[in-house]
Amino acid sequence: MNMEGAAGLGVVDPHWSYTGPPIPQGEVNLLTQVGAATDQGHAMQTPNCTTTPTANQVLGATEYVQATSEAVAKYKDLSVAVAAGYVPITSPAYPVVHYVNPAYMQLKYALDPNHVQSLVYAFTPYGPVLVAAMYLMPTTADKGPMPYGCLVQWHAHTNLCYSSTTHQIVGFTPCPAGTYHERTAFMTHVWQVPVPGGPLALDPTDLHTMEAAIEAQQDGMAPTTRPIPSMSAIAAVGTF
Repeated sequence: MNMEGAAGLGVVDPHWSYTGPPIPQGEVNLLTQVGAATDQGHAMQTPNCTTTPTANQVLGATEYVQATSEAVAKYKDLSVAVAAGYVPITSPAYPVVHYVNPAYMQLKYALDPNHVQSLVYAFTPYGPVLVAAMYLMPTTADKGPMPYGCLVQWHAHTNLCYSSTTHQIVGFTPCPAGTYHERTAFMTHVWQVPVPGGPLALDPTDLHTMEAAIEAQQDGMAPTTRPIPSMSAIAAVGTF
């Protein structure tokens, strides 16, 4: 039996397709371009991890996904996350923003659902959506634990530039004046929206992440701040 497939963890659905309202072409282009640049600096902790997980690892990974999702459910409301101490670590000018809680950047909180270091939000036209809980190691010297074998893998980014004043991630190498280069610590996601690949997908594209966020709003899985147009209304006017 294909245990990973049975659990729905990290298995890409070849038939996945976006069924929500159209996304403006300018935003599609931005998400595609920035996502491609980000991928150029993508570095896996275990680049050749192909060992088939054991039944216990599949069970443990499934429980890990459930525990993480339950723990971060309250953060579907972005204001709750901000009140809890999460602050943007990537530029809020970009449609997908990573928030980090500095108090949780401790080795003892590795893979602790009650102390998730980072939350990722997609700012759709209908409001912010919690798209992922992201565990982040406290320093670049720390390796991420792998109790679930290859089902939960870690990656870092090697080509990012940070603002010298805000210390937010604002671009890519070569870093211009006013910014500095630094490799990120290792990180791993538990996706909270239906990205292709499931909750333990290694790193879906930013465009897929945005599309999955809108579909989550469309299906009532994520809050909205403005109504999502019906597909019949979109068809009637030819746009949104």
